[in-house]
Amino acid sequence: MLTAYPDEGGVWTIGWGHTLAVVKGMVWTRAEADAHFLADLAEAQVAVTHYVQVNVEQCEYDAMVSFTYEMGGGALRRSTLLALLNSGASAVEVAAQFPRWDEVAGKPDRGVLRRRRAEQAMFLGTLAATDA
Repeated sequence: MLTAYPDEGGVWTIGWGHTLAVVKGMVWTRAEADAHFLADLAEAQVAVTHYVQVNVEQCEYDAMVSFTYEMGGGALRRSTLLALLNSGASAVEVAAQFPRWDEVAGKPDRGVLRRRRAEQAMFLGTLAATDA
């Protein structure tokens, strides 16, 4: 993971999921990967804090940050998941949206679905953030 690679969708990726300005042949140290992870995570946290307009439980916040870390703040902003959450829908209704985000390059992906199901369980408080 410390050498850039194309992910399943063909996006150049390095470290723990970083995609911004990554090019073929790029190599990072573990410290660089960790630093970029923390910066990317902070960006996801800012997006969730900005777009979520209702009070949420810690497990719900954690699931939203995980989702946003991988999918991006724009995807969160445009999602039915966020619209339902902000409208006061039940946790079960909101959580049902996570598995809908299971595609890579327009095709369903089992690995992505597994992550969305873990986020769904986290959102509902049935999976700890450390288990995901």
